[in-house]
Amino acid sequence: MDRKRARLVFRNTSKGKRMSDKDPPALDSFDDTQTIHLDSLFTRDVTSTGSFDIRGGIWASTFGKVVQAMPVPALLIDEYHNVIVANEAFSKISPDYERILEAPFSRLFTDPSAADEAQTLLTEVFSTRKPQVGEGILQIGKSRIWGRMTYRPIRIIDLRLVFLVVEDLTREKQQLLENKRLQEELEIRVEQRTADLGKSNERLRQAVEEEKRAKEALNRSEELFRLVFNSMSSGVLVLGRNGEVQLANRSALSFLRLDDSIIGQSLDNVLPDFDISGVDRGSHDQSEARVTLRDGASRLFGLSATTVGSDGRTVIVFQDITTTVQLRERRRRAEELALVGEMTARLSHEIKNPLASVVVGLKTLQRGTPQSFEHGHMLQLISDEVDSLTKTVNQLLDAARPRGLSPRPVYVEPLLEKCAGANGVLAVKGRHRIGTRSVPCLLRSCRG
Repeated sequence: MDRKRARLVFRNTSKGKRMSDKDPPALDSFDDTQTIHLDSLFTRDVTSTGSFDIRGGIWASTFGKVVQAMPVPALLIDEYHNVIVANEAFSKISPDYERILEAPFSRLFTDPSAADEAQTLLTEVFSTRKPQVGEGILQIGKSRIWGRMTYRPIRIIDLRLVFLVVEDLTREKQQLLENKRLQEELEIRVEQRTADLGKSNERLRQAVEEEKRAKEALNRSEELFRLVFNSMSSGVLVLGRNGEVQLANRSALSFLRLDDSIIGQSLDNVLPDFDISGVDRGSHDQSEARVTLRDGASRLFGLSATTVGSDGRTVIVFQDITTTVQLRERRRRAEELALVGEMTARLSHEIKNPLASVVVGLKTLQRGTPQSFEHGHMLQLISDEVDSLTKTVNQLLDAARPRGLSPRPVYVEPLLEKCAGANGVLAVKGRHRIGTRSVPCLLRSCRG
């Protein structure tokens, strides 16, 4: 073999083309096997016998110096898949990296599946002579790295080897793992936050539903309050701190002959006579107040007032007692008249008995003794006065005596004509006309 010049030769076994070191290799200069021939990188003393131990003399060769100068870890693996060369870049990984020499390459992997994959890749590279790339965790001495291995087939004379470059991806993998961990933590946090948000949304939904139910209940309560408030027979007014009317039920508006326009107005401006300044607040006793309404009518109200709440509101409850007071007055007068009647009856009874004796005495005097004209005239005057007094006493007794009803038929037509005649003058003065109209069936009924 000619080794006068040290050069790197690429052989294309499919085309049989040989390129000199002066020509740059084209993109298609590699054959399908892509095997790199490194014969020219070894000196004569290394290869003159045609048989050499590459493990011992490689560092003296140009190729060995290049491999040793590489900043990345590199290995040479023989056809038995054993590591025969490792450059000094491995010392950055572990100072005892030389322990991997003579060891099967698959033993460098901590994971059995990765070791099997490495064996498969080596087999493919040796058989197909095409580069391969793999990844895995390598145990270099006491250190571990995550490496990306590039498998490149090479040939030195008749020796086939695999040149393997290890790219340390530990930091990248650690970063990826850290990123993955952070992503998983983030996903867990997102799930937790999503769950918390779901719970918060559920609580919010429940709160909204509860508020909705409370609002509906409040609306029902307000509706019931207004129904009861407006159904009360007593008038109710609610005044603010400054005396403005805030609420008034229907009975209050009816009693005062007002409408809803008084809401917001001062009660003093609406009804100046409705004065509650003298009413004892909180007392159960009812006060009376006479009020002149807007239409001029005078009404008597029985009322009570109470201050409620911290804002100084006043609730006034009142009733129109005008008719009640009138009835009470009539009842009082009737009772007085009844008492007078009873006293009159007693007095009349007490007077009637002596009068009877006087009448008897007068009759006796008139019959038994001859009388002069003057004496007779005097007795007659006394008798007339006694008769008058007796008549008066009888009338008083008759007036005081309870009368029973004695219904009897009455012809209506003459009575109506009499009433029309009696009120004719008043009708003319008031520009009215009074007339009667007979109803035949009614007349026949009355006559029958």
